[in-house]
Amino acid sequence: MERSGDRGRAGLTGRHGSDGAYDLLKGILILVIIAGHNEAITCRWPSLRHVFYYFNVQCFFMLSFVLDRKPFSAGFLRDRAVRYLVPYVMFMMVAAAAYLPMHGLPEGLVHWIRSFGIALYNGQESSIHAAVGMRVFWFLPALFSLVILRSLWTRFGWCRAPLLIAGLAWMGCVARVPSAGLRWLPLGAASALFFFLPCLATRWLHDRITPTNAALCGILATAVSLLCGWAIVATPLGWVAGANPSGYDPFQPATFAVGLVFPTAMFFVLLAISHGLHSMRLLQACGKYSLGIFLVHMFIYRGLTLAVFGRQFATPAVVGPQLAVGLIVFAATVVMSLALAVAIPFWPRLNSIVFPRDWASWRAALLGRAG
Repeated sequence: MERSGDRGRAGLTGRHGSDGAYDLLKGILILVIIAGHNEAITCRWPSLRHVFYYFNVQCFFMLSFVLDRKPFSAGFLRDRAVRYLVPYVMFMMVAAAAYLPMHGLPEGLVHWIRSFGIALYNGQESSIHAAVGMRVFWFLPALFSLVILRSLWTRFGWCRAPLLIAGLAWMGCVARVPSAGLRWLPLGAASALFFFLPCLATRWLHDRITPTNAALCGILATAVSLLCGWAIVATPLGWVAGANPSGYDPFQPATFAVGLVFPTAMFFVLLAISHGLHSMRLLQACGKYSLGIFLVHMFIYRGLTLAVFGRQFATPAVVGPQLAVGLIVFAATVVMSLALAVAIPFWPRLNSIVFPRDWASWRAALLGRAG
């Protein structure tokens, strides 16, 4: 969900195709995310939801390594904090305002304020859900922490060995860290550190794939993806979603392969597909506005399911495996989310306040200045 204009090195475009291919890739991924969140579809095929959750957001993490190569600096830290954490805080507040009347405050206002503060701080899905009734916002703080780790790797050669050691050590011990301990790590750092090495490996492979070996790499990636996809369906595995790596067990080869190898393989499969889709303007638009779609789609989806199923829609399981309804809700969610995401830039000041590109544009928008 990186901004489409943040492209890193010029050589990437020439080697791997047009920038539009990356928007197409993001478009595919955001549609997979919306489908994975649609219980009326995934309750019919529970394994489909499981497969989706093993690669959709992780591939967005990998895109942040492929497309953004800027080194660490104080200005970079400030700009990325504004870019990712401002929408995170704002949409958390909107979710709280929308869902507090529905969920109420069973444990009192003070407990909820404390829960909301912890959720803002650590960016873990369980804390966020407890505070605002939705989990999706964990992606932004985790992406922020991951991008900062990537920028440190790029800027300071001396910190590469410590980052490698920390990443390997975290993969080895995260399954044994109590969930209560994860909540005190800031801004999705648990997810960021867990996926740092797979993202680094993906960038290394991406930079070495040339037109002469792209077809072979695509075939191998497809084969690995199919094998891992079968393992997800057929084997009881630990939960290795980006938001919750605590279920990962490095001593179970199947979990290791699916949790870390599968997202990398799917990244290259979908990248190959995206390079072959040259005329899918709607898909490209979904990718260009993927961040806005990601943040608004759950509001729209919850509103649609409430309208369809009524007040009895207390939990996702109530929807049940109703495929026809699910497909209609899915299409409506995509169209309405895209329309809203496209409409926001028509109000430049609102767009700069909610989705700032950097500190300067956000400050100017808050002060009511042009630019």
